[in-house]
Amino acid sequence: MAKTYLISGAGSGIGRAIAQALSSGRHNCILLGRNADNLRQTLGMLEPAKHVVLAADVKDKKSLSRAAAQLSDAAIDG
Repeated sequence: MAKTYLISGAGSGIGRAIAQALSSGRHNCILLGRNADNLRQTLGMLEPAKHVVLAADVKDKKSLSRAAAQLSDAAIDG
């Protein structure tokens, strides 16, 4: 059964690798990071599923709140 995971730092490095591993297991990923271009690059590397890109700085409460408001009622499993 596919689950949905929120991955911070998904635009590069370890976050990107985690997103790739989860999507290859047919899980859905919410890709969170500061750089929208890098997040879209990561998105292009993933296996097809229901992925979402959220550009926000987790250290900035307003930025994070705006990004979270873009999410529908999707349940996050991890």
